[in-house]
Amino acid sequence: MKQSKNIKPISSSETNIKNFAVLGTYEGECADANITNANGLDITRPVWENVFSSDDYKKAIDLGWYIGYLGHPEDPNCMDFEHGCIVMTEGHIDDEGKIHGKFNLIDTPVGRVVKAFQDAGVTFGISVRGAGDIVDNSVDPDTFVFRGFDLVTFPAFPDSIPTFTAVAASTDANTRAKYKKVCAAVNNNLQEINSCETLDILQSQFAKQSKEYSAIEARKCEIKGECNEDEEVLEDINADKVVCMTELYLEQVEANRKLRAENDSLRNQVKTIESSFNKKIASLKRITSSQITDIQNESEEIKQDSKKKLEISKSENLKYKQKVDAASKEISRKDSIISSLRLKLDETVNEVSDAKSRTSNLDEANRKLKAEIKAAQKLVDEYQEAYASLYSAAIGVHLDNISITASTSVNELQNIISGTSTANISSVFVEPQPVEILEDENDAEDDLITM
Repeated sequence: MKQSKNIKPISSSETNIKNFAVLGTYEGECADANITNANGLDITRPVWENVFSSDDYKKAIDLGWYIGYLGHPEDPNCMDFEHGCIVMTEGHIDDEGKIHGKFNLIDTPVGRVVKAFQDAGVTFGISVRGAGDIVDNSVDPDTFVFRGFDLVTFPAFPDSIPTFTAVAASTDANTRAKYKKVCAAVNNNLQEINSCETLDILQSQFAKQSKEYSAIEARKCEIKGECNEDEEVLEDINADKVVCMTELYLEQVEANRKLRAENDSLRNQVKTIESSFNKKIASLKRITSSQITDIQNESEEIKQDSKKKLEISKSENLKYKQKVDAASKEISRKDSIISSLRLKLDETVNEVSDAKSRTSNLDEANRKLKAEIKAAQKLVDEYQEAYASLYSAAIGVHLDNISITASTSVNELQNIISGTSTANISSVFVEPQPVEILEDENDAEDDLITM
């Protein structure tokens, strides 16, 4: 078989091994910036615009750093890549606020599990993974850190279910070997295929991201270019085009004639409809004008009635205001009286308290005075007895039969002593010696009797 000098065939040993690590692709909606997700969070358009316009995002896409997992890991910054299954290759937000993305399903243990589920009919959703501050249930655009998407069931955004497309390669070793042989056969014989229809069929069997797909696309462009270089074919094609264009022109002329006739008929119908509408509009204007007049009259009556009611309300309000003012003055006067009575009550309470205090002090003074009187009476009795003894001794009279009490005055005592018999008085007169009268220490402060 011939080989092209321009395109070198790719042998099975030169096949890009990276393509065989991709089991399939996911593409579609991943989030919606216009709605609150099932977790009660709003991830708004500014959040996604910040993500997709950042240098970090572009670098991570180029380097394949947005690795996703089957289910969300506990740590948004998880790097257990042996459990990864998808890699994000593209993302953007459209004019309606929908976030779209593309992902490769990778030939890892988890990726093969996902592929088995897909083959069994399971449809996975996709969910964003990242971290940031939450303000009023809305993710803060300035603090949000995007870490990619993960495959999930029951996604937070209900329409986040991308379409899965399996690549031609398989996880089965035998099937993969057969696939390599197919790829080698296509690459070796591609330059011998000159039919674009055949190439389209072949191309449909490969994933868009595969090298075989790109090679077939290049061959199709090459074939189309060769056809353009064939002048005879071009002349035939141009002649056919002229005939076709002429026929199309004549068909369009006939179609235009029919359309003009239809347009004339439609114009007449429109005029008839316009005339009918104009009559209906005029009638509606008359009816509306009459209704408007009635409404204006009713409105004027309502306005006058409202004005009267307002005047009555103002008058009633004035009366009520006067009553309220009078009541306020009366309340103020009574408040003043109550305040005065409270002051008097406070004074009375203070006076009663003072009177009780004075009464208590007087009781104590009376008790002391009674004690002092009792002590004075005893002292007077003692002084009287002493005086009687001195006096009787002075005049030589015995006092055995003389009764003396505290009420006995000095004159009475003298008279009593003077009237007493002197039969038993000794003939020897003894001049009485002055007797020193000692004051009781307890009565040192009493001045009731002074000797």
